[in-house]
Amino acid sequence: MKKMIGLSLALIALIIISFQAGYDLKTNEEPIKYQLYEFFDWDTPTEQTIFAPKDRISEDQITVGKDFVLIKMDDPMWSSYENTNSMLPTLSNGHNGIYQKPKGEWDLQIGDIVAYQLGDEIVVHRIVGINKNADGETVFTLKGDNNEVIDPEIVKYDQIKRVLVGMLY
Repeated sequence: MKKMIGLSLALIALIIISFQAGYDLKTNEEPIKYQLYEFFDWDTPTEQTIFAPKDRISEDQITVGKDFVLIKMDDPMWSSYENTNSMLPTLSNGHNGIYQKPKGEWDLQIGDIVAYQLGDEIVVHRIVGINKNADGETVFTLKGDNNEVIDPEIVKYDQIKRVLVGMLY
């Protein structure tokens, strides 16, 4: 009996320690908040740093029912993905994305995953840089999460068709 109590206390302690070292966990009930990556220096990005996308869906836009989930948003679009390996592990074959049209170039930030037009194809990659070209136009540098180098093309805002707001795995 003492062994079972000791084992139960050890398991509870392990769960508590896991939460202290983890990340924000939210349910549709009580949010549990705790810190993630306290050791990481976010002000000194490395070549491997992947910035998070902008939060675009607030909690008041989400309704969870017994047998449905409803997300209220403007101009939604659904997409599935082909396995090109360029966005692994974030996106892969069989995953489903929810997109919306960005409100303007000001609505995009480093870390956002966007679908952009490249010739006859749509490419889905992450924004890793935002600059102005010689004409003063805002241009975006993109890269697949699993690619070693940035995309060779500089992308203008009018090429960006959608921004990813959610993933269903």
